Amino acid sequence: MNTLFIKKWVICLPSILFLITGCVKDDNSDCRKSCQMVIQVLDGYNNDITETDVVDDVVLYLFGSESKYMDSIPIPTQSVRSRTPITINYPEHSHITAVVWCNTEGDNTIVDDVKEGDSLTTPLDINLNMEGTSGQNEIYSSPEDLFHGYKRIDMEDGGGSFTTELKVKRKISSIIVIAKHLKDWAGGGSDDEYYILVHGTRKIYSLVDGKLGEDDAIHRPDVSFDDNDYLVSSLFNTFPSGPDQRVEVEIFKGDNRIYRASLDQNGNPFVAEEGRTLQVEIDFSGSISVNVSVNPWHVINQYSEL
Repeated sequence: MNTLFIKKWVICLPSILFLITGCVKDDNSDCRKSCQMVIQVLDGYNNDITETDVVDDVVLYLFGSESKYMDSIPIPTQSVRSRTPITINYPEHSHITAVVWCNTEGDNTIVDDVKEGDSLTTPLDINLNMEGTSGQNEIYSSPEDLFHGYKRIDMEDGGGSFTTELKVKRKISSIIVIAKHLKDWAGGGSDDEYYILVHGTRKIYSLVDGKLGEDDAIHRPDVSFDDNDYLVSSLFNTFPSGPDQRVEVEIFKGDNRIYRASLDQNGNPFVAEEGRTLQVEIDFSGSISVNVSVNPWHVINQYSEL
């Protein structure tokens, strides 16, 4: 992906990360206060995970009181983990809109360049990278563990500073599919004949407000047969399902789709939720049963026979 940050500098001083210098008047009583912003990192259950190592890179986008783009600034991850305040001081603006994304520098997501003249209403997106095709289907990469936060900050009048907190929350889902006794049901065959396609998750996020786009992604996770001869997918990340959308799992043997499901045995749809793991278990012994659980992030329930 294109780097957005050429010749940008962040100056670290004891306990404070200065992004912009303050008001230069000798008497700053007529200036607006500077903002001391702390970034808080949350998981899918709103647990505070700021001090963990889940964040690898952080980008702060700033938009002024007329909604115009002003700057994009990389923030050191250690500053986030240590809850170091970020000083935002634009005395000419009555309010600032701060947008933060984390973990966007990998190869599996494409971030639109934000440039001079852009605004809060400019269509700016984060897209999944297409990694190839399977038949007539475009296959998309498994995204990095993305986090997003968005906040309007009203700049208070007077000298000194005030403190605010910007919460960034995990925006990614994860999925694992287990097909038990599939080979017996499907008439045998070699391991490499079988694969899985997963439909029903999105492929675009709005860069500013973090809302899902309308376009869908298809994923083809790695699969293998385990010691129980169950077909098991890798645990892979996706963007979430959209509103009123459901995940559909298709199982193929060679060029033939031999099974598909989007509802569990109680008629509940498969849904990929932000910050959680969708576990789909399909048992082909006897009458086919489909069980689904929504687990904490990257947690897999026991499914093997002990």
